Amino acid sequence: MTAQGEPTCDEGPMKRIDLLSCASTNTEAMARALAGELGPVWITAREQTAGRGRSGRTWAGGAGNLAASLLVTLHCPAASLGQLALVAGLAVHGAVASLAEATVHDILRVKWPNDLMIGTDKCGGILIETTRSAGGGHAVVIGFGLNLAMVPEGLDRPATALARHGFDAHADAVLERLDRHLALRLREWRSGAGFASIRADWLVAAGSLGQAVAVRVNGARLEGRFAGIDQDGCCLVTDGAGVTHAITFGDVEMI
Repeated sequence: MTAQGEPTCDEGPMKRIDLLSCASTNTEAMARALAGELGPVWITAREQTAGRGRSGRTWAGGAGNLAASLLVTLHCPAASLGQLALVAGLAVHGAVASLAEATVHDILRVKWPNDLMIGTDKCGGILIETTRSAGGGHAVVIGFGLNLAMVPEGLDRPATALARHGFDAHADAVLERLDRHLALRLREWRSGAGFASIRADWLVAAGSLGQAVAVRVNGARLEGRFAGIDQDGCCLVTDGAGVTHAITFGDVEMI
């Protein structure tokens, strides 16, 4: 991938920094961005002592699982940055699907805005953080946590690991495939200009239109039916009265 966020697939091996342990790969990548690193570079860790998810949640890793963050500089409108969770979600969905047994394909799903699911159980998540880049544009850190081999203890929601479904790819193989898929999806996205194509493919990968859902927004609970995502990437939920709400931030639960 280029520093301008227009990925190429013929630049040779990806640049990566492998750590035995760190507080969080996202924290490490952001520290490098603030120090002037432009990327693209992957930060990986065998162990995270303070892994993070959305909304201040912790993200526990585990032996054999993937914890990796990509630091890349993107020159795009600030308003388009919110779409990156969907771009990254498609990339990880494609990477895992390309390595998984055929039996997994029908139950592998993305869930708005940033979860990878097997059936109704979470097997991966994405955390995106941004700051101004020292070289202009946006320094973007896209963090991935995938339960490849095992499910960490103490989770607050149903979860699974890909190994439980016959998936035995090593974390390195998954990361290499993820790098390739993310490069392709970022090129397709074109700093937001190509989001219509991303949106169409994301809806296919979600496969849950009409599903009963509940969304927590600002402490309130909205129940309804999942109606897709809009042209900006917001989650659409149609309530019992037929009113469709556009959700910009919240947690979606299938019910």
